[in-house]
Amino acid sequence: MSPITTVSFASLHFTPSYRAKVMLNLGYLSIAFALFLSAYFLLLSDHRYLFSYLTIALLWLWGEYLLCEWWRRYQVIMSQQGVLIISMDQSICWQGYFGTIIEVRFRSRWGYLLKIELLECTQGWLWLDPSMTTDEQYRTLALWLNQHYR
Repeated sequence: MSPITTVSFASLHFTPSYRAKVMLNLGYLSIAFALFLSAYFLLLSDHRYLFSYLTIALLWLWGEYLLCEWWRRYQVIMSQQGVLIISMDQSICWQGYFGTIIEVRFRSRWGYLLKIELLECTQGWLWLDPSMTTDEQYRTLALWLNQHYR
């Protein structure tokens, strides 16, 4: 396999889903609301609001859960990044897996989306980010992809 180019950054395509955005925002809002309520009830200094203290604790725990779940998903996505090697015979090597490119979607400013099929895995979209490569690498990659997949 003679490589024509190596892309120093390639990751599985991820666009934050609506659910992930809502989860992150609700986590921040619930923690902020819990802090607001705790400051409010501490200023009142009245122990009649035991239910309110329980509500504050539950809001805080729920907010932490949402933020931790969002962070866990983010870490899974970041662990899927790696170096992509494309060879002249249109085969690829990504994270030690060998496969082929099935389809290419061109994104002029944002890089390329490659639909790949790896031997050990299933099909998936791979996002190539041009900002993480040198200009020469990106020009070589763009020229090669335009010649073979336009």
